[in-house]
Amino acid sequence: MVCTGVSSLQNVYMKYLYSLITIVLFLSVITACKKGGADEPTPDTGIVTPDPNREISPTDANALAQVFTLNGATVITGAIPTSSPAAEAPAVLNLDKDVAYSAGSKLVMLTDVRALNNIKGVYVQVKGSNQYWDLPLNASIKNATVYIPLNLPKNIGEGTFILILKFYDINGKVSSTTEIKVTVTKPVSCGVTKVSGGQGLTSNLFKVPETGGQIKVAYQTFNVKDKIDIFQNGTWIGGTGPSIERSKLRKALDCSVATEALGYVGKKSEFLFTYNPTLGTEIEVVVSGCEDGGTKWEYTFSCPGDNKLSIPELTTTAISGIESNKAASGGTVTKDNGYDVTQRGVVWGTSPAPTIALTTKTTNGTSTGTFTSSLANLLPNTKYYVRAYATNIVGTGYGNEISFTTQTLAVPTVTTTAISNITGNSAQSGGNVTSGNNSTVTARGVVWSTSPSPTVALGTKTTNGTGTGTFTSGISGLLSNTKYYVRAYATNGVGTAYGSEVSFTTSVVINLSLDGVWANDGGTKVSISGNTGIFTAFSPSWQQAAAKGFVSIGGIKFKNIVKKSTYVWECVEQNIESQLGVPIKAIWSEVGTMTMSSNGKTITVVTLNKLSTGNKTSTVEWVRQ
Repeated sequence: MVCTGVSSLQNVYMKYLYSLITIVLFLSVITACKKGGADEPTPDTGIVTPDPNREISPTDANALAQVFTLNGATVITGAIPTSSPAAEAPAVLNLDKDVAYSAGSKLVMLTDVRALNNIKGVYVQVKGSNQYWDLPLNASIKNATVYIPLNLPKNIGEGTFILILKFYDINGKVSSTTEIKVTVTKPVSCGVTKVSGGQGLTSNLFKVPETGGQIKVAYQTFNVKDKIDIFQNGTWIGGTGPSIERSKLRKALDCSVATEALGYVGKKSEFLFTYNPTLGTEIEVVVSGCEDGGTKWEYTFSCPGDNKLSIPELTTTAISGIESNKAASGGTVTKDNGYDVTQRGVVWGTSPAPTIALTTKTTNGTSTGTFTSSLANLLPNTKYYVRAYATNIVGTGYGNEISFTTQTLAVPTVTTTAISNITGNSAQSGGNVTSGNNSTVTARGVVWSTSPSPTVALGTKTTNGTGTGTFTSGISGLLSNTKYYVRAYATNGVGTAYGSEVSFTTSVVINLSLDGVWANDGGTKVSISGNTGIFTAFSPSWQQAAAKGFVSIGGIKFKNIVKKSTYVWECVEQNIESQLGVPIKAIWSEVGTMTMSSNGKTITVVTLNKLSTGNKTSTVEWVRQ
């Protein structure tokens, strides 16, 4: 049967317009039981009746020619036609000329044919046989991609034979001889020893039990890259690269252009594929050994169930050092299973079975052995799942899963110390930070106010270190006889907490010092310091005296002040003598007295003043400001 399809190709005959035909040549084997005499070929159809019980040697070209059938072709006895000059004849391109297949499998050949004139057909011959096939292609185009699936009978023995292809066009121009070396191997059972080879396409057929499951292919392609594809009943089911149709698996690439993106790898590794026995119990493994690079490769093919990948084996270390935002773990890589460990660490998440696809993981070196890991940036009061991991070229293995919950995070716990040492302007308190609640205490002290519930937003507070424990605070700058409210405070990363509120009232303070500012009822003010008191403000009458130059702000009002007892001082006072309400001069009194009230809030000054009109006693009360 011949199938055609069209695609575009570029060739040396760019001056001609051409398109592409895909000719599918199905070579089938027709066998029957021998009946009474020797097998005889049927010249017009190519059908033979071979003995199915006799093993055919690949070196017996005539026997092979009898069992291979090319439907639609004419069997011709004699030598295959001679090739035409290369410039006139079709050209055969991009064909793998060295292949290996198992008996009972389908030999697939895919090649490009280019011609100056329309392609008419192809001659096919087993080299050394006395006959060949002439297959008309019924083509009306000049260029074709030819796909030839040749069924290899199961009774072909191990060995090598040569298949010859020659294409011809409508003018009878015949291409040069294209020889394909075919190495035949016997199908093997799964779980056998290594299969090895070199460049070119190598196909091996594996017999697999009727039990489904995953199968492992462990391979070593060394430094020069090769590609592995797995087919079941012609369908791609796994490999080292992207999927591909069996009919499109072409000649292996040149080693210089074989890349991992195309499935060519140069390393030791493994992969799994899923086997479904309902699709057939024979699996074809095709290795594309890259060309012209001196490649070599080998692999083993497991049976279903023998599918444990050689990923590292390890355990996870118990969690320790749990806080609200961090913890510690690690692991021990007990086995690398033949492949170097390239990365190891722990991975965690808030869901079970975390994997290295998460960003929440550590990287803690390579190789086997024990390692430690720090888990950071955790959330408080949150359950996490942790697994150690180790990666080699085959994949990533995980240790046992461990879960833990981070500590709860809250403001500190603090109490307020009772007030002591109360005076008119100070007191003492403090506090005890009993817990930072999983967050470091960065500040602590007491805060006070004349209103309840004072906060650290106020300026009236102390700062007494960091951390937990007791502390003492001095409260100062208070007003006498005033009620205050006090709370201890402590601050951590969550916020500020306060202890219980306590209140107290400062003592009544009697100031018996003469120093200070005093004012009389007329508005005059003096500032007394030591043995002198000076003017700081004038009443209207004193302003008249100042206007005449008798006194001035900063001038002396009281001098020679001498304390005589707790409440009494002697002094000399400056006064103004007036006539008819007009100041006429400043005068100094005789020694007088200053007597302070028992509460220290007023003084009464009594002095004798010698005036032009006679002596006069002055008595004035001054109030502490």
